[in-house]
Amino acid sequence: MRTFLTYTSYRLVQPGTSNARGAIMSILLVLSLPTEKAKEIVMLLLKLGATSAQADMNHYTVFHYVVSQERTDILDLLLSEDNPVAMSVLNNVGTGASYYQQGYSPLTSAIDRGNQELASKLLALGASPTIDFDTWVKTYLAQNPYARNQTPEHTKTQYQNSVTQPIIAAAVKDLGKSVQELLSRGADPTTLDKSAWGVVANPQNGTYTLAESLLDIVQRKLKALREYVPIFRHKYLFCPKGIPFIAACVG
Repeated sequence: MRTFLTYTSYRLVQPGTSNARGAIMSILLVLSLPTEKAKEIVMLLLKLGATSAQADMNHYTVFHYVVSQERTDILDLLLSEDNPVAMSVLNNVGTGASYYQQGYSPLTSAIDRGNQELASKLLALGASPTIDFDTWVKTYLAQNPYARNQTPEHTKTQYQNSVTQPIIAAAVKDLGKSVQELLSRGADPTTLDKSAWGVVANPQNGTYTLAESLLDIVQRKLKALREYVPIFRHKYLFCPKGIPFIAACVG
């Protein structure tokens, strides 16, 4: 395996070819350093040509990784020193290597981390409240050239089975503030989960698949709260002879 090295990125290639098999983004290598040192080196790397848009083989960008690691200090640096490029990948979608390739945007990653402040920050910057088909399909086709031969219907089904919308992720994580903000910014209140789209395509799967819409998830959560019974544990005190007796029940 050969490695092509620059100050800004590493490209790993298949032996004897120029075909990429992996990438190491230099900005990400410094995130484990102390905060001020990391910011100093990121500034230097940006001056040398590193950008927020550099991505790995699954199309996850530097910007996306910084968000997923909740490094708001580095995120602010990218937004101030690499703003046009950072904003160009604000809604970029990365995918996985499985057949149903999970589509993730930086916003979805922030929500998955349970970080509502970061999600709000991205929305304020202009992040889309949804992962639309046109955005997802660009990454899908770039990663899977054979997919250009698929029918539009097959590709649309792939999208529905692959993408968890930000508002679904927020509802599952009990992030009420994010759900409300996403709705106010145009997210669809009738959004379906991936499993529900699977049942729409194959109704027979409904006998063993939990298919939910956003409203189903919210209602299930509310029902669980209404039926919640606190679990009490006994608090023991000890008498002088060491014989325990129940003094009280506390939650």
